[in-house]
Amino acid sequence: MKLKDLFKNVSYKQIFNIIYKEYYKDKNHTKDDIINFDLAYRKAYEDLSVMPVQETDNLTIFLQNAEIDDNKFIDVCIKDSKTNEIFALDFLSWNEVANYEVELREDMESEQIAAHILWEITFWGFTETDIEKQKQATLNASDEDLEIVSLNELI
Repeated sequence: MKLKDLFKNVSYKQIFNIIYKEYYKDKNHTKDDIINFDLAYRKAYEDLSVMPVQETDNLTIFLQNAEIDDNKFIDVCIKDSKTNEIFALDFLSWNEVANYEVELREDMESEQIAAHILWEITFWGFTETDIEKQKQATLNASDEDLEIVSLNELI
């Protein structure tokens, strides 16, 4: 099932409730913060649900269990179905991602899968414009670091 179809088949409210429980509860956010998060996620959910159809390569959205420093979490990645290589989801076009097939897990409800994916997709921002700005800032920072390394090597 494509991501945008998954979003169409699950209730946004259930998705946000899972995001809240997994990522915001007990984090000292104000009620206004939570309302603003809810509105931002709702807009992203709606935008992703109506993306135009686009052919995608053999990439799928893949959720795997992960652990760092005894902290267990769900890692949302992109997997090449031909090579089984796994990639980060960062900075990808929402139109592409919305059209990727989602590998469903038997141990998770559709709402849980959708919630983890929506959380991951919005990590750098709640709109494609926000994410593109962050991508450019990250690329520029990397370029500056490369220039510094290059200058240091010359000295």
